[in-house]
Amino acid sequence: MQKLSSRLSRNTFFEWSNRPDGQLNIWAWLATPDEELDNDPEFLRHYLEGTGGWRCHSWELVHVARSFPAAQSWVNTVRKEAR
Repeated sequence: MQKLSSRLSRNTFFEWSNRPDGQLNIWAWLATPDEELDNDPEFLRHYLEGTGGWRCHSWELVHVARSFPAAQSWVNTVRKEAR
């Protein structure tokens, strides 16, 4: 399975939610992992052409931050380092 860092991009949509312990969950709207699609760019291209560009997405918990500023900092860092 692909590493999370390779699945995030500058355009990844992030949300956060409060945890009972006072920290924040950071969620990302990502394409659902699929070994065959993720490991074969040619197959992925044909798949997306055949489905009109549709691929299943879901919210995925990607990080836990201690505070809102820490959450914002993490998201900003991810976006800077993303492809």
